[in-house]
Amino acid sequence: MYEQKQGQPRPTTGVQNALSDSQEFGLDSQEFGLDSQEFGLDSQEFGLARESDLQRTGGSSLLGRLQTSSLGGAGGREAAPGQVDSIRVGAELSRPLRVIHIGQHMVRAGIEMWLKALVKYSDPNRIRFERCIVTSTFNDPQVIGELPVPVEVGGEASVRRAAMDCDVLLVSGPGELPKWLGKLRPSLCVFVAHGDGMFTRRILDKCSPVIDHVVAVSRRVQREACQGLPSTVIYNGIDTAHLTRSDHRGDIRARFGFAPTDFVVGSVMRLSPEKRPELLIEAIGKLPREFKLLLVGWGPLQQKLFDLANRVAPMRCIITPANGHLGDY
Repeated sequence: MYEQKQGQPRPTTGVQNALSDSQEFGLDSQEFGLDSQEFGLDSQEFGLARESDLQRTGGSSLLGRLQTSSLGGAGGREAAPGQVDSIRVGAELSRPLRVIHIGQHMVRAGIEMWLKALVKYSDPNRIRFERCIVTSTFNDPQVIGELPVPVEVGGEASVRRAAMDCDVLLVSGPGELPKWLGKLRPSLCVFVAHGDGMFTRRILDKCSPVIDHVVAVSRRVQREACQGLPSTVIYNGIDTAHLTRSDHRGDIRARFGFAPTDFVVGSVMRLSPEKRPELLIEAIGKLPREFKLLLVGWGPLQQKLFDLANRVAPMRCIITPANGHLGDY
């Protein structure tokens, strides 16, 4: 089996529950999205692409929801019953839209990687990220340090202040959002649905009273999670900088113990129940011995996967964490 601590990965014998430098987070209840990719919307300007380029369903479009007149003063407003401000995003906008993201955690998972790439690739002349707010203390300092915007840990007061400071409140939770906001509303509140599982559906259901629009990362997510709310599909992008290879392919394979004649199946994912990583190990165990598995990721199933690999495919599965750059795996 395999572990990585610092520097280059090194092979180990036996079963070890290796932790990444950023630590092992047991987020088995959370649906963080497709973390097999480093997410960035470099192919589209988030929220500012042409409407004809986006998949929409229900209600009015995301791009028609800001009133230019509402952008001059404070972003927060009191919500009238049954009334939501409309926004018009156009060339006449005199300043970038102020965006604040609210989420429950800041760890190395799909939402956070997507957010990091979104901040990196957004046009600063059109979108300015003011800060990110996390509502739990369960966070990875290394991931927080990688974000190029301030990260604030807070609860109700931080959320209400964010609603008044922004033009667009981008949220992925928590479910307490409606209670914390009360009658206060940002100019636009957009929920980003990264998965189609129960966790995403439950959080979105709780947040729905204050959500104006949902961005889904796939048509399936839109179909399974958006629950009839106005929604737009914006696919996850890939930050190709994270795929850059710094070593020769043969040297990389040799470092992991793969022979030139081995057929290596590679996968990057969070090692959690909804991802079903055990299926890959079971499949390798049923194939000829020259078939090997390189599984890159972290999560609560790591030790169970080590045990399974030693039982059904001994010496044929490499399981290792990574910190964002995947070119040398």
